[in-house]
Amino acid sequence: MFYRYYQTSKITKWIPISDDKTVVERALASSAIKLSILAVSEDVTDATPITSLAYKGHMYFDIDCKEDIPAAIESTKHLVRKLKEMGVPDTYMQVFCSGSKGMHPMVHSHAFSSSRAVRMLPWIYGAMADSLSEFGMDFQVYSAKKGNCWRLPNLKREDGKYRVPVTMEELESLTMEDYAAFVSEPRL
Repeated sequence: MFYRYYQTSKITKWIPISDDKTVVERALASSAIKLSILAVSEDVTDATPITSLAYKGHMYFDIDCKEDIPAAIESTKHLVRKLKEMGVPDTYMQVFCSGSKGMHPMVHSHAFSSSRAVRMLPWIYGAMADSLSEFGMDFQVYSAKKGNCWRLPNLKREDGKYRVPVTMEELESLTMEDYAAFVSEPRL
């Protein structure tokens, strides 16, 4: 069994939840606001050796430019262009406006693997991100053990904004004004 972790507030402990196709819905039903990005092979404690863990999940990037959202948008566009040039189809990519400091591009794990569990996956993804580095890319998100978590999409933040998906077509022409409008309400 694989686990992901959720939080019901910024300060609550991470709660384990079994990973399957319904994990997001079950986390939301448990009042989660954040969910870990990767699934991990066992319920992790402080005593769990990092070398015993295997991970699975999509490749993720965090592009943060708190004072310069247009720069985060441009970095994301450039990253997506690089991925396309490498042969990654649009259907394997998903991009979110974080609603805070920038963008969250993701690449489906099928783009470069069988999607099976892999030891050291956060570090592998970190090395991949390093080779694709863009302005504003946060490399601290490639952490081990329970990993990193993101706010679940379409949940209202304390500041009234939302983390929302954008299509590849919307990304191509995305502006700061579009970004502000998109994060002001939930969207499918």
